[in-house]
Amino acid sequence: MKINKRDVAWSLLIITSLIWYLFITMAKDLAGSYLMPTPVAACPKIVEAKKVPEKIEPFVGGKIREVSAYNSLPEQTDSSPCEGAYGNVCEPYKNGLCVVASNAFKGHSILLIENVGQCEVLDTMNERYPNRVDIFMGNDLGRAVDFGIQKLRVLQLN
Repeated sequence: MKINKRDVAWSLLIITSLIWYLFITMAKDLAGSYLMPTPVAACPKIVEAKKVPEKIEPFVGGKIREVSAYNSLPEQTDSSPCEGAYGNVCEPYKNGLCVVASNAFKGHSILLIENVGQCEVLDTMNERYPNRVDIFMGNDLGRAVDFGIQKLRVLQLN
């Protein structure tokens, strides 16, 4: 019996698609919307504390930048994940402040980020990302994955 390479390729494609579908379906059942992007307020403590709507009203000014999220996990940072370039990032976050890392702004700058709100720059990023803003999300890896990389308007307030 001769095996046709095209039939093997189609079979592998179908099997891979089926496995991927089952994986996403089971992951969603186990972790809510872990793999499916949903609108996420990056810093819910701020949103709850100030009773700000989930979507921040559009504003004029600023610049469209790539905005991503990171966690205080050693594999994403270094051996001291709570120590940022401008001080501790974990304590302000636990107290409800939105904390970001960025090389585009000086330390302790206050930024207004579209759909997120006000955040303070307390850390820097790898020099490969000179214009990106990285929102700190504690240990919540799922929320950071859901947030992904977005192009949002960022305005420096001070």
